[in-house]
Amino acid sequence: MSRKNLVLVITALLVTIGTIFGYQTFKSRKIAEVKEKVENYLEENNLKDSVEIGEYDINLFKKEVYLKDVKIKNSVIEDNNLRIEFPLIKEIVIKQFEDDKEVGPVKLSLELRGIDFRLFFKKFGEGKIYSINAFLDSSYDKEKRKLTESILLQGEGFLDFSWKWETENVDKEIFKIAKNLETLETISSSTPEVNLLISKVLQIKPSLAKISFYDRGIFNLIIELIAKEKKMDVDEVRKELIKEIKMASNEVKDGNLKTLIVALEDILAKGRGGVEITISNVKNYSLQDMISILIGAALKGAPPEKLVKEAEKFLKVEIRQI
Repeated sequence: MSRKNLVLVITALLVTIGTIFGYQTFKSRKIAEVKEKVENYLEENNLKDSVEIGEYDINLFKKEVYLKDVKIKNSVIEDNNLRIEFPLIKEIVIKQFEDDKEVGPVKLSLELRGIDFRLFFKKFGEGKIYSINAFLDSSYDKEKRKLTESILLQGEGFLDFSWKWETENVDKEIFKIAKNLETLETISSSTPEVNLLISKVLQIKPSLAKISFYDRGIFNLIIELIAKEKKMDVDEVRKELIKEIKMASNEVKDGNLKTLIVALEDILAKGRGGVEITISNVKNYSLQDMISILIGAALKGAPPEKLVKEAEKFLKVEIRQI
């Protein structure tokens, strides 16, 4: 190799090493910044003693932040029959985060991978461990005054659940007032900011709500528990439930409710299946409009069926099997 070529090779190696070193140095600095921000957030919200993060990482090209091995301490929900423990989230991926000086976070996209939880059935002295993934997206357009949020839960052997919510006429003052309320030591119904917040919230126009559920095993689990409780065979319990649902279906005239019952029957029979419910604000009414109409009907002595009919004048409900 000539001296000139040797110099070129060495130069290329030095540039490559320098680039890698520079990238790693910059990445380390960014990770330190993320860690500081996360720890400050946990401190400000009194979560420092409840949440422990094992490792921080960042992908500068994808602009994603990774929080790994997130331990949730003392995260237990229980009653006399059931105990639910949420000990660990394998990884939290912050895909997008935009903060606005006026209103705070205006765009957030999160992915929670491997949320391990344990169901312990006290009466039977046994438990089951499940793992689900969660996806959260939230965005607020302060110019269009529109807020959109969606949540998706996916759990193999358990269930899939999704929720989407779209609202219009969301005043940015709502976020400012809510932020100010967090700084107050005491809050009551007489606090001026509370009354202002309520008045602003009542002007919100919910435009769309969509909920979906898909069974991946939770109904089988429920049937197994009923069978143990009644000391019956699992198939016998399943047949008994399907029979009761068919009887209820024959008595129902409402199309949406009938679709819901038929979907439930299919889920029990096949061990798989789901339903999606969509609610649309066809009159573009605000929350205040809706509440006023329903209260007005209730004050006139309208029975529950009549209130439902009143709601159907401005809310369109669609139910379909998935």
